[in-house]
Amino acid sequence: MEYVPGKTAGEWLDSIKNEDSPGRDSIYRQIAFALSELHRIPVPPESRPAAAGGGRIRHSLFDLQEAPRHYQNVTQLEDHLNLFLTITKRKHRVQDLSREPMVFCYSDVWLGNFTIDEDGRLTVIDFADSSILLSSFSKFVLLDWEKIKRDISALVKVPTTDGVDNTLALCTAAGPMVMGPSSFVTTGRRILGGEMEMKPV
Repeated sequence: MEYVPGKTAGEWLDSIKNEDSPGRDSIYRQIAFALSELHRIPVPPESRPAAAGGGRIRHSLFDLQEAPRHYQNVTQLEDHLNLFLTITKRKHRVQDLSREPMVFCYSDVWLGNFTIDEDGRLTVIDFADSSILLSSFSKFVLLDWEKIKRDISALVKVPTTDGVDNTLALCTAAGPMVMGPSSFVTTGRRILGGEMEMKPV
């Protein structure tokens, strides 16, 4: 791991006592810009939902930040989420997930993961919880702004498809998943494909 000089965004913000300081705004704009730039990383067209390193999805939606299984394609992920939403008697469903753009989704958005050097250059660190996912997953991450102490969702550019947004369905799934993640694991076993097919032959 390479050493990145500088202080974390949290340390810089703590050193700025005035809540209305332009310096604070500048730091949040830099974080939003960095996240927007990550969304611009080209994703190969046939990519499946997975961790950036190819393993199980790493995302804050899932228990312990990791999906309980592999997904061969977007349809398997959508089917799994919708089965879970049905079993937990939730109103919303994931729809047309495959029409959403696939993006590089950085899921661990907190002030300690952004360092700023003495020249004001920001660096994103700790990509352990990064995945190739649909754009609604990035929007979901931005809703949890308490870790960075400010809502920057309006500043972050997330690619979208007109008429398709599954952020609300993901929020709906998150509640029961936190209360009982084992049921999400169990429903995943009812979806064909995934874990068995991902093992080398």
